This record gives sequence, C-alpha cells and structure tokens, in this order.
Amino acid sequence: MTNEEKMSLIKLIFQTIFDVKRISGDITEAKIQTNTGLWAGRTFVNGKLRGFDFTVNDNGLIKKLRMLEQNPYKMDSSGKLSHYAVMACKGCQIAWLIDTSNNEFLGRMQDGEFVPSQTQVVMQAAADMTQQSPTSTAAEDDLDDATDSANIPEDAWEAPDIPENVSIPDWVLNEVTSEEPPEWADEY
Repeated sequence: MTNEEKMSLIKLIFQTIFDVKRISGDITEAKIQTNTGLWAGRTFVNGKLRGFDFTVNDNGLIKKLRMLEQNPYKMDSSGKLSHYAVMACKGCQIAWLIDTSNNEFLGRMQDGEFVPSQTQVVMQAAADMTQQSPTSTAAEDDLDDATDSANIPEDAWEAPDIPENVSIPDWVLNEVTSEEPPEWADEY
C-alpha cells in the first residue's frame, strides 16, 4: 500500500465512525473495504464506543489494526477526565489507530487529521545537572558527565530538538516527564 492509500483508508474509517455517531446509528451495520476484505464496525467498552477491527495487506505483510473512538468518560489515575476525554466532551472527534498484534498505538485521527504517536523518552537528570548555555563547551562537558550518572536510555538522543521561543503546553511537559505510561494506554 502506498502512504496515500493508507491515509485514505484511515480517513474513511474515521469518517465512517463519526458519521454513524452523528446519526446515532448502529456501527455494526457500517462496512469498510480494505485490500484484504470487507469489515463490519463493532462496539467496544460495553457497547459505548464505536470502531473497526480490520486487516490490511501492506506490501505482503498482513497488519491487524483497530480504529476506536476516544472514550469521553476515560478517567486518569487521579479520578479526573483524561486530557483526550475532555477534548472529546468538548466536541473534538478523536479516534485511535492501534496495531492489535502488539497493542502499539500508531497514532490518532483528530478532527480529520492524522497525528502519529511519538515515542516517549524519560530521563532522570542527575541532581547536580544545571541548565547552561547550549553554546558553552562547559555545558557539553557537564552533559557528558551527567549522562554517566543519570538513567538515560540510549534512544533518548534521538528525541527531536525543541526550538527556542516555542511555548509547550504544561500537559505535554507532564506527559513527557511522567514515568507512567500515557493515560490512554491501559484502557481504550
């Protein structure tokens, strides 16, 4: 499958889920066609959520996938609605794309746009590590010294750089710095 074909299929499934929801229809009567067959919609979480389990042949590799709407009642560990549940309650259309062969979240469709999942990188900084000028040679030396004593995964250095003068919402920083898995990882 080309990337365009994949995106067209994902958008079609997303649109089908929310078209059925808009008219309070029965998702099990909705069908989608992939390159491996015809798939009927189904419900999840005691019939409250709509979605599809389907497969695609991606250049000879059969992928087992699921697209599932966001649970608007999903609570976080503190008993509050999760960030994405709040968004869903406010009218955002959100559906998650999951590889069911390994339960990997591939991304989400949000208001018609695909947002790929980002690998979370968690670093525990050394106690004596302080922020210094990025142009400073001393800062590079301090960073090298700090990484020896800090618990930093190998792939942490593959994390994207954050440009200066960019405002990052607190909820993003909390998700990135949390050692817990994302709120939505334990339950759809």
